[in-house]
Amino acid sequence: MKRVLALCLVLGFSVASVVFAQDASQKTEKMSGKMMTGTVTKVDSASKSMTVKDDSGKETTVYWDDSTKVSGGSPTEGATVMFATMDKDGKTVATQITTKPKY
Repeated sequence: MKRVLALCLVLGFSVASVVFAQDASQKTEKMSGKMMTGTVTKVDSASKSMTVKDDSGKETTVYWDDSTKVSGGSPTEGATVMFATMDKDGKTVATQITTKPKY
């Protein structure tokens, strides 16, 4: 009887640890944000923001900070950008920006 009880306890703790591990990984995924692509319509270097228009015509204001990874140069009006974002303090903040020059 003691062995059965011990086995049940071990299984219970095992299942609980798996559930907690999955919950932690789901929180990380929510923080990773989403990838977006569009054309820069406005850049405000003072506020570290840009307005990007996607293929459907929707405009989004995106902010960046010192931790944002930028490749392909600084975003300029008319350039195509691909960026990863996350929501921070009610703003859409870029975690990385890749700029393709305008042609």
